[in-house]
Amino acid sequence: MANRNTVVRAIRIDSSLDKMIAVAAEEKGLSFNLLANQLLAKYCEYERVAEKLSFIDVAPITLKNLLSLISNEESEMLGSTSGFSGQNAKQLVSMITGKSDWESFLEALKLMEKNMRAFTADILRKEDDCQIIMSHSLGIKWSHFLKGMISSTLRNTYHLNPSFEVTETFITAKFNMPHELLEQTA
Repeated sequence: MANRNTVVRAIRIDSSLDKMIAVAAEEKGLSFNLLANQLLAKYCEYERVAEKLSFIDVAPITLKNLLSLISNEESEMLGSTSGFSGQNAKQLVSMITGKSDWESFLEALKLMEKNMRAFTADILRKEDDCQIIMSHSLGIKWSHFLKGMISSTLRNTYHLNPSFEVTETFITAKFNMPHELLEQTA
């Protein structure tokens, strides 16, 4: 957090909470202050919205086991109707970033990557060609869920026509950026 404007603020916290944060910071090799800032950033970037929308935490093995009960096609359909897909994505992006344009969608995707830890997302751009490459360790059904989620969002919200490559641990969405979206990102 160097080079950022900082504010000194004194707060009162429960002594048991102080001890837990101190122990966790030491285990991670961080200062108390840095860990506290990371926790506050996570709340501001993600948890405040997750709380409003009643998101629940699910262990990866539980999610993988649940998805094993349905077909790849059903998993893709589930992804396409999830809370972060299609027109729902615009509202969620707006709640997370304060805007719903293309750049805000990409920013929200990166914040979800950081805070949900259910995938990584790399965005590659070369002129008007764009790729979103997502990786994970939850199997082919999660790949199909992510494909449904991203496909629905790109098509319905941003009017893009992606092609997909899907494997056990990756999905890649490839598409051309229309000039109006390119102008937004300039």
